[in-house]
Amino acid sequence: MSTAIETCEVDEFIAFIQNVVGDRRKQSTPEKCVKAFRRYQEMKIELDEAAERLDRGEGIPWDPEKFKAEARKRLAEKGIFD
Repeated sequence: MSTAIETCEVDEFIAFIQNVVGDRRKQSTPEKCVKAFRRYQEMKIELDEAAERLDRGEGIPWDPEKFKAEARKRLAEKGIFD
């Protein structure tokens, strides 16, 4: 089963993602755009599931150290270090 993004909106999606995540000095490649969209989909699923748990009163306790570690990891992947 194909999604709309894969079948009929690819060019529009690539242009949108290039504006959102692309380096302003150069265009992002379509591969980077699709990778960014897939990551967005994964994050959205995680956030939707977390919101449902919160609605049911089953929230996971906030761990600021885990959040900071994840942020540092993502920045390091982009070549940005403390």
